[in-house]
Amino acid sequence: MSDDGNHPEPNDSEGEENEDEEWEEDVPENIEDRRRVARAIRLAEKNPERWVPVLLGMLTETDLDECGDFELRTDVMTCLRYLGGAAERAVMWVAEAAQPAYELHGVFYNSDGPHSGTRAAMTEDEHRKVTIQAFAHLVAATELDEYLRRRAIDEYLRLAGEPGYHQLGSIAPDINVETFVHGDGYGGDEDLRVLRDFVAQDPFRPMNLRIDIVDTLWDDSPREAAYALAAVMEELPLEGGPERLLRLLSTLDKVKVDALLSDAEMDEELRGHSRFCTAVREALDATHVLHPLGRIGDVLHTWVCDATTVHWGGDSPTGGHLEPADKTAMIDIAAQYERWRSEDLVDDWSAHSHRQGALFESDDRWHRFTVAGTHQFLYLDRHDVRCALYLSPPLGTSLGSRWRMALEDRGSCTVARFEGAVTNQLAGSSVGFPDDLLRRPDWAGLLLKGLAELD
Repeated sequence: MSDDGNHPEPNDSEGEENEDEEWEEDVPENIEDRRRVARAIRLAEKNPERWVPVLLGMLTETDLDECGDFELRTDVMTCLRYLGGAAERAVMWVAEAAQPAYELHGVFYNSDGPHSGTRAAMTEDEHRKVTIQAFAHLVAATELDEYLRRRAIDEYLRLAGEPGYHQLGSIAPDINVETFVHGDGYGGDEDLRVLRDFVAQDPFRPMNLRIDIVDTLWDDSPREAAYALAAVMEELPLEGGPERLLRLLSTLDKVKVDALLSDAEMDEELRGHSRFCTAVREALDATHVLHPLGRIGDVLHTWVCDATTVHWGGDSPTGGHLEPADKTAMIDIAAQYERWRSEDLVDDWSAHSHRQGALFESDDRWHRFTVAGTHQFLYLDRHDVRCALYLSPPLGTSLGSRWRMALEDRGSCTVARFEGAVTNQLAGSSVGFPDDLLRRPDWAGLLLKGLAELD
């Protein structure tokens, strides 16, 4: 039989399909997110002004890292930390301020960053400029969690002042300020206080809106309401004043009049005290950053900061007015806290291997810390559980005490929280146990041991 030379080509399509299938199996399900994050990182290195806000918004994107490994968020944080300056300051703030559900605090400490001491020291003025730019990035982050963005807007305005208010429209053009100040769909009115104050004093805003804000500020912020009211009154037409403003003025009582007439020097003094409290809080936060203790450490740190605020903050019996002795005590608290976290407590994040040899030697050692003599804290680090205990006021107080306890199960790495009361009786003290704690007798026993340490 003759050969006509028309042989069929070999059929390799089946092999190619198999190769394609194998390649597709190797492609991660989140390939589009990976490409999007990688592109944003690449562009942020070239144009931080435009792309740092995009990266910040990704940190609270609920669909990112659906598998739970936080790989992409870690990449984003690493990029922002290495960019330094305002980008680094912004990502640190997000990690500290975000709700626990985002778990960004742990992601931050798993991300890579410049080694300690590599950042050049800044002057106070340089630090202020970097901080303002950091909050400008957060304000511009349209995809950032709404709660965080509200807080960032007010913090930016508090730092940048009136120039920052006038730049807000260019930094965050997506925000309609006149709608935003009403809190529609945003909630958290306390996070809008500074913005409302600026809007109420802005002569280019509608008069009815400004009066609305005065009314809103009246109960919670009488001092801010006074400034806003003064600005409104200066520009109010002499004839036909709005009836609502007249009704508002008719609600004045002596307490509110005293608040409105308090002199500017006292106001500046209180602001100075507030700045001092903020500086102490930042010192406590710095200790927490330098000496982390994981999730149990987050709880413990929140308690310590809350205790400091309760004793010396604006809602304390002193009304936020600090005597020299108060300032000395607060500085001492910050110094003791640093020693307690750095020397007394074992850091699982950085010294796990060091602990192995002494794992059982300190099994029942409670570490103690006190704020102002009335807020007592204990920390226990055992092989099976880590326990933090908060008691205030001290045992034996006539009105009784309140306790809070947080426990981290080392096996599951979960944190459980409980709270209750200690009441004084003729025969001694009685400890109230919630039902969910009674179901764990071993943990209930830890509570009794801890209270015995404080007795």
